[in-house]
This record gives sequence, structure tokens and C-alpha cells, in this order.
Amino acid sequence: MIDLVAEISVLGNGVSRSKFTDANNPKRWNPYGLYSFMEDYAPDELSMIDAVGFANTNDDNFSFRFKDPISQTNIFSTDKRSLIYTDKYLEFGVVVPSQVLFGLGQHNSKFLLTEGLWTMFNRDQPGSPVETGTEGKAHLYGTHPFMMGKTNDGKFFGILFYNSNAQQVKIRYSSSGNSLITYSTVGGILDVYYFMPDTADNIIRKYNKLVGLPNLPPFWALGFHQCSWQYNTTVDLQEVVENYRDNGYMFDTIWTDIMYMDRYIDFTVDQQNFTGVKDFVTSVHNSHLHFVPI
Repeated sequence: MIDLVAEISVLGNGVSRSKFTDANNPKRWNPYGLYSFMEDYAPDELSMIDAVGFANTNDDNFSFRFKDPISQTNIFSTDKRSLIYTDKYLEFGVVVPSQVLFGLGQHNSKFLLTEGLWTMFNRDQPGSPVETGTEGKAHLYGTHPFMMGKTNDGKFFGILFYNSNAQQVKIRYSSSGNSLITYSTVGGILDVYYFMPDTADNIIRKYNKLVGLPNLPPFWALGFHQCSWQYNTTVDLQEVVENYRDNGYMFDTIWTDIMYMDRYIDFTVDQQNFTGVKDFVTSVHNSHLHFVPI
């Protein structure tokens, strides 16, 4: 039996968190911890709560909300929204004061999110996937469960669903101009971060500070790279390098897609079509170039 525990915390500078866990299963999957704003912002607890306008109900229909302390507008509200927590299915509903929403990458679609189901599952699907009535909502290569919205007064807010399982977000518009967001996933915990209204740039800065900045890549990775799905043999790769050299074009890195694999099995090499690939890579390195197999 699940003993649900709700933790609401304020990280500082207009960023808050709700976390739902099972007290009977403390080892239940949980992603790595994120960076804390507390190192940079340490006001007293009461002022932090006031800064995000937090309030909650304590009856059988538990809910909470974060309100803009300036406009007194509910930015995130779970009132009368779903909360389901089982071993293999979790669902969490929240209302936001906007129908101008964007994010939830990676999709091949229009910039603004529309009503419907937005799937987040890394299925390695190239091109522009089409599902019945939901063109562009099918997922591609990566998952980025973060979305932003624009309020009527021109401010922006953000929300991060911190989970790495298969996920989906259902968006429905209300007649009042709000959006009903229903988040669901098949595992892990419900761990949600809320970014209160600010400029778009500041929301992104806070988000980057929360999740951490990317590592600085090697200098050559910022150069010119050549890759194609059509490189089917070692000879094809050699001809590309030689043609670049013969025509005086400089480049830094030659890539090959998955055709180099034996039956598309990771960490293998097709010994028939990519004979001599080791010598090819050595020659590339001797020319101060780089080789990347996908």
C-alpha cells in the first residue's frame, strides 16, 4: 500500500518545488538531485513562502497553489485537478493562467504548444512523425520536460517535470483563458519545479542554474563537421576526406552513421563493408582530423 507524502519547498528567488513520494518505498526510483538556489538566496522561510504566494487546503481534497504576490493571480493551482500515484502510473494536474505555451521538446511542430497530448519518449524517430489528428506531437530523439508560458501582463513562468520515464502532457484550454495541464508518467516519483513570473531571460537563467550548465566541449567540436546517411563503406569515407582535401576545403571531423555496425548492433563493426576502418581512423588522426561513429 502506498503512503503518499507531499513535500512543498521554496528554493528561493521565485522558484518552488512539489515532491510526492511513497513513505513505504523510500528507495523508489528518484533522479539525481538538482542544484539548489539556497546557496545564493537565503531569506527567512516565511518571506520565501510569501514571495511565491503559497497556500494549500488541508481537507480530503488536498490542493495547493502558487500566486503572483504582485498581481495576486494564481500562477500554478492544483485545485480540482487530478493526483494519481500508483506503482506504474502517476498523474498530476495543474492549472496555469495562459494559453500561450511552448517547450516540451523534442518535437517537429509549430513553436507554440496546442491542445492535445504531447508525448515524451526517446524513440529515435526521424523525420516528421504524424499521429492521427496530432501532427508533430509524436516524439523524436530527446526528452526535455520543461515548458514556459506567457501571462496577460507580459511576464513568463516555467514548470519542470523532473522525471526520465516515458511521459506525456495533456493540454486543454478553458473558457476563462487558462490551460489545464495534466502530466502523466509510468514510473519514478512526481517531482515538479515551478518558476514564478519574471522575464523570459530570467526564467531561462534560473532554469539553467537549477539543472546545471553544459560542459565546455573540446575546441574541435565547434568546428566544421561532415556527416551523411550515405556513407556505406570505408571507401566512401576515404573518398569524402580525399575530395575535401583535393578541393582545398577545410573541415575538422568526419562522421559516419549506423551503417558501420554489424546488423546495427552497438559496439560492432561490419567487417565486410568497413574493412580497414581502423587504418582509416589512424590516417584521419594523423591528418589532425577527428572521426565520430554515431
